[in-house]
Order: sequence, then C-alpha cells, then structure tokens
Amino acid sequence: MFDPDHPMPWADPRDIGDVVAARLLSEAWRGRVVQAVHGPEDLTFHQVAQILTEALGRPVRLNPVSDDAVRDTLRAAGLPPSAVEGLVGMAAGSRGLVPEQPRDLLTTTPTSLSGWAHARLRPLLEG
Repeated sequence: MFDPDHPMPWADPRDIGDVVAARLLSEAWRGRVVQAVHGPEDLTFHQVAQILTEALGRPVRLNPVSDDAVRDTLRAAGLPPSAVEGLVGMAAGSRGLVPEQPRDLLTTTPTSLSGWAHARLRPLLEG
C-alpha cells in the first residue's frame, strides 16, 4: 500500500526498546516527549526486498497491492469494518510522510536491516 520507491526509516524493534528504556530510566526525563527512531538508513521497499534476499539466501519479491485489495484481504480475515478502514487509512495517511524529527545522532539507531535479518529472521527460517 506504500509507494515502493519512497525511502523510509527501518528500525530494529530491539533498538526501539533500547531508546524507550533509556528515556524511561533517565532521571532527566519529565512529562511527555516524542522521540523519533529512524534506524541507520532510509530504504525503499525495492531495497528492502534486495537486502532480505541477500540475508536469507532466498528470493524476496515485492508485490505492491492497492488499498482495495488490502480491504478485501482484511475483510476476508474477519476484521470488522472499522478496523479495516482504520488500517487502510493509517497506511494511506502515511504515504509521503516526512518525519517530524529529522535523522540525527539522537534519532538514528545502529542496527541495519541486514544485521537484523541475519540475527533474527534467518535463524527462524533455518530452524
């Protein structure tokens, strides 16, 4: 549902958890804070497919789908109409989104998609 040529941040869930833990454990933190987590680089879906193909040793193909195709799939899976429209609307609203906080030292996390795929995803496929 996203533009396959639009680069976007990809972050390892563990890196996100590390950022959250550091924020929560900091005695300097008070109130409410929005903290971007961008991962080490912005990638297009074409780049993601190539990185995963190399990391997993098997082909990963990109198969773009329309909003209507996603609606049909979600309905067939039994989601209620409000959930279907919420998910489709969230994706549609994210197209072309420019992050509120730019990539910088504070918002960039270390784990690459390739590193995550080798460490986390590949073992699941080998097991």
